[in-house]
Amino acid sequence: MATPQQNQHPNPNSQSRSPEPSAPTVNQRTGQIAPLDAERNLPDRQLQSDWPHYTNRITLLFFLLHLLVAFVLTFYLAVRSIIAASSSGFQLLNWYPQLLTTAAASVIFSYPWLILTLRRPLIAIKACLSLAPFLTSAFAFILLGSSTVAGGVLGGIALFAAICMSLYGCYVAPRIDFASLIIGKSLSSAEPHAGKLVSPANPYIGISILVGILWSVFWVTGLVGGASMKHSALYLLALCVSYYWTMGALRAASVVALSRVSGIYFARGNEVGAREAFIWAHTKWFGSACLGALSEPFVCVMRLIARVANAVEQEDEFLFSCAHCCLGVTARVRTRASVWGYTHIGMHGKGFVQASEDTWVAIDARGMGPTVEGEMAGAVWWLAGVASGAGCAVLVGGWTLGVDKEIVPAVAVFAFFTGYSMTRIALALPQACVCSYYVAFLENPESPVFDETIPDRIKLFQPSFRV
Repeated sequence: MATPQQNQHPNPNSQSRSPEPSAPTVNQRTGQIAPLDAERNLPDRQLQSDWPHYTNRITLLFFLLHLLVAFVLTFYLAVRSIIAASSSGFQLLNWYPQLLTTAAASVIFSYPWLILTLRRPLIAIKACLSLAPFLTSAFAFILLGSSTVAGGVLGGIALFAAICMSLYGCYVAPRIDFASLIIGKSLSSAEPHAGKLVSPANPYIGISILVGILWSVFWVTGLVGGASMKHSALYLLALCVSYYWTMGALRAASVVALSRVSGIYFARGNEVGAREAFIWAHTKWFGSACLGALSEPFVCVMRLIARVANAVEQEDEFLFSCAHCCLGVTARVRTRASVWGYTHIGMHGKGFVQASEDTWVAIDARGMGPTVEGEMAGAVWWLAGVASGAGCAVLVGGWTLGVDKEIVPAVAVFAFFTGYSMTRIALALPQACVCSYYVAFLENPESPVFDETIPDRIKLFQPSFRV
């Protein structure tokens, strides 16, 4: 717990603020931070219920069982690939060099994004908005060049995605400067406390990436084995889903841990050790991180469907009378499964669902809904991951075109997954700082960390806003 002198951390960009609130109480058994006054107004049953702890444990158990099944399946498929190579002439060398190269290439692609984001946020944003559609287009042409049915279908999807990303870059152009400003302020505000934690040399991000790389290398052996099986598509799909969840859980746990360090510092000026935060996040609340990683893709798909339904409903309300129902369901899901919940888990030790709900209660209470909805930092992390994944896919896909065109789609898609996942893990650091900056403002806008950046942004949507 920080001393009073440590709590008075100056910020040259901030205006004069009222004194900070007293330091919160930390439960030594659970590591949970006592809620602020705004949170104490929530129903007692939400604060006292043990259900989040049960959900956390159940999800963790389910994740560990899935990991055990994935390990056994991967080992079995690896053995089968060796048998197939000796009995039916399955060409292992057509797969292993490219896929193992992807593991190394994913690190080479991910760390430049981290360095660029930490040092030059504006350049990083513009780079991901440009490179993501460009490299995805190249990825699409690699797939189409394989002259296979799978390559044609996947190539068409990739080309359509590249066009959508290009249009999105035009759409969000007016928000780029503010996104760069928020990323820069959140990182610079965390730096006096976090020190070298807010740097490319962050040891905990390095450990997460190392674990991801080791699992990726093991995963590759299962992929090659799955490709040698009769119903290869089912095996490969199962392995890809498992890999996506595993890497997502690693990233989510890193965000929770880093949010604990930066969020508590932003809101209250208290220092939490990074080592303790990572141990806490990967033991007590890893199940909530797993639940969040599992729900993210479903929430993204539902939000996309809701936006399309809303747009169409404006054109023909009769044919799409269910649009309002779809929007309502999506809104409910969003408030119960939000990436902003990771920060609340880190700061308060709550379950993922309750953390998401409490965060949105605070967002609505502050009138920050439009501001948060317009926040594009999350899209930056996603586009950077897509750019890295597509870059890895182009690298090994082009190599594989000269080896065996039939396996180009499989190899390129696997390379994309690896490159995307490693970059998202690397960018967990700026993601945690940005989310913590917003959530800490919700809880204590009078903290000397904050200047008028967020209030001025809110006033664009709500002129009557007052801190």
